Amino acid sequence: MPSTTEQRVSELELRIARIEKQLGMPTGEPKTTTYGREKMSNLAENINIQSEAVAAGDDEQAKIKRAEGLFSYLLAEKRLISYSEAYRRIVGPYTSWRNAVHAPEVIRLACKTTPDSVGGLAIRLDSLIVGIQTRRPARGHFVNAAYSEGDWIQTFGIWPLLES
Repeated sequence: MPSTTEQRVSELELRIARIEKQLGMPTGEPKTTTYGREKMSNLAENINIQSEAVAAGDDEQAKIKRAEGLFSYLLAEKRLISYSEAYRRIVGPYTSWRNAVHAPEVIRLACKTTPDSVGGLAIRLDSLIVGIQTRRPARGHFVNAAYSEGDWIQTFGIWPLLES
């Protein structure tokens, strides 16, 4: 069943809103996405994403900005990142990892990053967030992705995991 990338993004945003509602989180308005990504002229800004302070109570836009910077950095370095490390770098520290609580939040923010094209695949940050053991995105990622798990493996399967 052919679908445009915009339709898939819209479907993912609706899915995220449903999950947020189930978790009792406030839902935001669907984001209109434009395609393409301006490359940052100063790679140092991307590399220093991990040194940005994550303040408690940061607003949504600050978290999305960190997610955008992390995405640019991962693309430049050709690296994948674990769910827990992505959460730490975007949202902030946690005392004990709770997959049902932390993973949906980091994926919700990752889905708001501006798409880029890698190996012919239109991806966002959520495409580069993987389980430590599987080194793949969660199964649910491929349900609404515009590419198959095989396409993902062919494009990103050899990318190393970013160390904390």
